[in-house]
Amino acid sequence: VDADGYLWIALSGAGRVLRVDPSSGAVDLVVHLPVDCPTSCTFGGEDLDELFITTRGPDGGGLYRVKMPFGIKGLAEPEFKVTRTVEI
Repeated sequence: VDADGYLWIALSGAGRVLRVDPSSGAVDLVVHLPVDCPTSCTFGGEDLDELFITTRGPDGGGLYRVKMPFGIKGLAEPEFKVTRTVEI
C-alpha cells in the first residue's frame, strides 16, 4: 500500500506490477519488467519513492529498483522499542 492508499500487486507470470485503486478496482499504473515472474514489492529509499521488486525463476531470483513517477511514495513502517526482556 502506498501513501495514497493504492494497492500494489505483483503479477507472477505476467511480468508486471500493478497499482490499483482500492475503491474502484481500476488499474492506475503498470510497471512492466524485463522478466516474467515478479513475486513481491515494497517501497524504500530515503524518500520512500523507490519500488523494490523481487522475482523468481525461470528468470532466476532478482531484485529490481524502480523510481516512482508522479510523486508516488510508500508508507514508513511503524517502529517499536523493546523496553524489557523476559527470561523463558
